[in-house]
Amino acid sequence: FQAGLFYLRSNQQEISLENYNNLINLAERNYKNNGLEEGGIFVGLGYFKPIDRHFSLGIRSRVYFLISTGTFEAVTLTPALSYHF
Repeated sequence: FQAGLFYLRSNQQEISLENYNNLINLAERNYKNNGLEEGGIFVGLGYFKPIDRHFSLGIRSRVYFLISTGTFEAVTLTPALSYHF
């Protein structure tokens, strides 16, 4: 089982096309010029199976929730390799 906090400062590059005016708008949004920042929590589960004396192979899943907006951000499913001393 895993749980933790995270803090993000996003950098976004956006392209929008306006067909009625034949315009292409390019924009860059980040913390410095737009104040983009998010904070949240994550919880996760993992399953590992020993494959050697020192190594375990497994899979890990996490769910990320943004406290600043009250929405779910992402769900991840990741393979993992662990080394034991």
